Amino acid sequence: MDQVDVELHGPLTKYVDSRERVRVQARQSIQEAAAELGIPPKHPLIALVNGRVRDLDYHLRPGDKVRLLIPIAGG
Repeated sequence: MDQVDVELHGPLTKYVDSRERVRVQARQSIQEAAAELGIPPKHPLIALVNGRVRDLDYHLRPGDKVRLLIPIAGG
């Protein structure tokens, strides 16, 4: 089966038993992968795939490297 490495940052690690890196199945959207990890669907996320920002409806490909972050605003 084709899998994708996902790296979680900050408070998102609480959804995966404090591990920062996990693997999910390819050929699903980032949003579906996040739900599989237990991240609530309404949780705000920024996804970087292979270093590029992607929409959450982007379908993962085998070998992709994903980083999930929480958007931070300030001023």
